[in-house]
Order: sequence, then C-alpha cells, then structure tokens
Amino acid sequence: MKLLSLFAFVFILENPISCFASGATLGNLNWGPLPVPGLSCQNSGVGLKELGILKSQYRDRLLKAAEQDLKREFPVIPVLTLQGHKASEPKHQESVALVGLFSHVLNLALCSRLDRAELGLRCEVKAKEVLSSWMKNYAPVGDPITENHFTQLFQAIDTMRPLLTNAEIHDFELWIRSFVKAGDSFFDNKMKGHGKEGNNWNTWRMAIRAVAASVLNDRKLKDETQVLIEQQLKQNFSRDAKGETDGRSIDFIERDALHYHTYDMQAWMTMVQLTPCLVSANSRKDIERGILFFKPFANGTEKHMEFARSKISFDQVRAKDGDPHYQVHEWKGMGGLDESPYQALMVMARTAYPSALSWTESVMNAKVGPFIQAQAKLMGEKRDF
Repeated sequence: MKLLSLFAFVFILENPISCFASGATLGNLNWGPLPVPGLSCQNSGVGLKELGILKSQYRDRLLKAAEQDLKREFPVIPVLTLQGHKASEPKHQESVALVGLFSHVLNLALCSRLDRAELGLRCEVKAKEVLSSWMKNYAPVGDPITENHFTQLFQAIDTMRPLLTNAEIHDFELWIRSFVKAGDSFFDNKMKGHGKEGNNWNTWRMAIRAVAASVLNDRKLKDETQVLIEQQLKQNFSRDAKGETDGRSIDFIERDALHYHTYDMQAWMTMVQLTPCLVSANSRKDIERGILFFKPFANGTEKHMEFARSKISFDQVRAKDGDPHYQVHEWKGMGGLDESPYQALMVMARTAYPSALSWTESVMNAKVGPFIQAQAKLMGEKRDF
C-alpha cells in the first residue's frame, strides 16, 4: 500500500476541497506547546496541518504501529478487576491486559487523522468499532484507580471527533459524562471520610474529570473541576507551615515509594499536558516541584529503597503474592524495575518544564510508544527519540 508523500500530504491539507475537509483540528484537548501561564489560556489548536509537518519518522512509526494494531483483537468485558486485587489473580491479569490495549486504540485514532487513504480509513473503522464496543458494554462504577485508563479512550474519541456523526458524538459524550457522575458518587460514598480525599485516588479522579470536561467542552464542568483541582493540590503534596511544598506527594510519604509518587505525578501531568487551562500558574509550579523531586534519585546522587517503610498493609500482601513492584528494592528509574511508568511520565514532563530537560535525556529512546513520540513532538520536544 502506497502512503502519501509529505509534499502531497501538506498540499492536500492546504486545499479546502481535499478529503481532509471533514475537520481541521484534532479535538478539544490540548495537542501542542502549552499556553503560557498568566498570559494565555487557549489550547494550541494543533490540527492536520501541524500533523502533516511532523518528521516523517514519527508519522511512519505511528502508521506502521497502527497497521499492526489493525490485526489485533480488542476484547471487552463489563467488569474490570483492577484496584485492590493481587497480581496473581487471573481476572486481574485479564483486566490489566485489556486496559493495556487502550494505547493501541490511540494509535488507530491518530492514524485515522494522519492518513485519509486506505490505511487511515481502515484505522477509522477499527477505532470506531473498539470505542463503540466499550461504550456499549462498560458502565462506569466510579473507581478512579480502575477507570483512569479510560482517559486514553476519551482522548481517542476527541481525536476522531471530526470523523464522527452527530449521533455518534452524542452517544460518546453521554458515556464520557457518565464517568464523571459515577466518579463523584464513588467519591461521596467510598472516598470521602475514608482517608482517600487527598491521595492518588482523588488525583486520578481529577484527571478523569478534567479530560472529560475538556473533551465535552462543558464550561460549567470545567469551572467546577478547576476549583476541585486547586483543592486537591493543597492536599496531595506535603506542605510546611507557610503552605509551601518540597514536591513530596502524601502517597510517597505514606507508601515510602517513588512508584506511588510516579503514579500521582502521571495524573497531574495528564492534566498539565491535555487540559492546561484547568491548571493555574501556581498549581503548575507545585506540580513542577513534584517532578523535580525525582532529580537526585534519577541522577544517582540519592538512593531510595522502595516500600521499606510503607504504612499500607496491602503493599505487604502484594509483596508476599510475588508482585516484583512491591518488593523492597532500590528504585533506579531508567534501566530498573520502575522504568516504564517513570519514562512515560518524564517524556510528558519535558514538554512542560524546561527544568527537567538536563537530567532526563535518558528517557528519550525508542522504548516510548509511537503515539507518545508523535504527541511529544507536537508539544515541542526538541530531542529525537
């Protein structure tokens, strides 16, 4: 199958009668360099023209990955067994594998916008099929640890918005909104007053809310979420008497693990990257301190033994169950047990915080998935993977 050349791709993009007339922008989420805090709060408006001038290596990698993803099966189940379950449980393993496929749905979604020839049309059909299947078969329960994975599907829906019919958009938006409603109910019944208000559970609830509100472009929901984000930031990071933070999340303190600090920061960076207009300038600075907290451990000037003094009994249960991530071990970031989540986090962080650039160069390698590579380049990453 012959792909369009860059010249032809850009030429078509610049002609209104082209097959790209179905939509010029990627969606309602932010896709480009972050707006300058305090000066502007408009999403980048990155669209097909910007995609067309991506270096060919990133387009080609993404399209090649999507071509392989067309051959994949994407099973759907009505109940996910994730939060609070041990790694040895077969249903947990099945659920982990299924949500692990969501990143491949993103490949298909972006492929459907990058290429409007045969491959892109096949990607469109496949992506719609998978997204529709999850929408029809999965009703959210509101648990943010289980359901934060669905932000990837929200992102895929947002990417494909110009390719969807009004009826499809309506149905997907109702489904996305149901995650917010379920999350709020779960918070009131299972988190509020149960020691979960300030930890990673609620940080991920904020990320789900922020991405959903932005994809829906719901002004009221955005405003409500922005207030909740500010409240969560005050609770999620340790504070001195003046209210300043050294970047430590309360999850790091409670779990004694950079594993959990990474998990918190992934949620915060999801908001900074995809929904920057919901994160104030001061909040961005607090999140930056959370990123910089990794620096001495990443460059080797300090060492940390993971879970050595965790206060959570289930961490010990997981360790005894044989889960390697919960064994007491030295955190090494790149090249270690915790490499994958740390690398993904730092690729995001580099596009938002110049202060992270000098000590995170090791994350810039081909282990990063093709979708994240393309997204990072659109958001201003200067280094190649």
